[in-house]
Amino acid sequence: MERGKEVATRVRKLAQLVGTITNIRQQDDAIGTELKKKVQSETLTTGLIQKHVPLEMLTDEQRRGMLLGTQPDVYKKVALTVPDALRQAMDYSVLAIDAVASNDRTNQTANADVILPPDGTILLANVPVSHLLWLSKYLGEWRKFISVLPVLNPTKEWTLGDSGVYWGNTEKKVSATKKIVPLVLHPGNDKHAPQTQPVEDTIPTGHYETTALSGAVYASRKRELLDRFDMTIGAVNDAVARANQVPVVEAQEGEALLSFLLA
Repeated sequence: MERGKEVATRVRKLAQLVGTITNIRQQDDAIGTELKKKVQSETLTTGLIQKHVPLEMLTDEQRRGMLLGTQPDVYKKVALTVPDALRQAMDYSVLAIDAVASNDRTNQTANADVILPPDGTILLANVPVSHLLWLSKYLGEWRKFISVLPVLNPTKEWTLGDSGVYWGNTEKKVSATKKIVPLVLHPGNDKHAPQTQPVEDTIPTGHYETTALSGAVYASRKRELLDRFDMTIGAVNDAVARANQVPVVEAQEGEALLSFLLA
């Protein structure tokens, strides 16, 4: 029984795997890139054994004299063999393949309901975690669209028309025109002529009746939509968290795959 509990505590959750898979793949890429450069380096993959062999007809005295001026034997060890490079690459590649395989296989079974607060209504049932992640991002883009919707001017009264367009109250404004009229400075008499001066005067001509039209929505409606999106996005993110708690379907295929490929 105790052993069963111990095994249960060692079971990885999908969230734990997702948290490490990026690092595993980065290590695999880094090691692969490094080894690819190394195996192309002739300095690392080649060695040398060089020995000086004197002519047989030389006397001992001649040999000793010549050897004094020669270089000692040379030995340069091969730093990297292709089999060693493949083994090193395989060690990291097995980890990466198994991590990705486990993630992909777990994603086939990891799902959760999208549950709306506060009454626990199930909006979407058994949604795969990969789709939940997409939904969260996609609904976020929708929310950006809702956030820029125009709202009706709160200082006006609006009535919704049959076509979905809001009508404001009709407002009246006096209309007028400008006209040059004579301003009498002196009415004149039998000795002096009348004196006038042309001035501009405003003459009423009627009034304008203006009715504002708008395709916007009330600010309260916009807030309602934003709240609904926030609630749903929150429910989707909560579903992602629950889906990520499913046990990992451990896959070990890297060893078999690479052992065949590199045999």
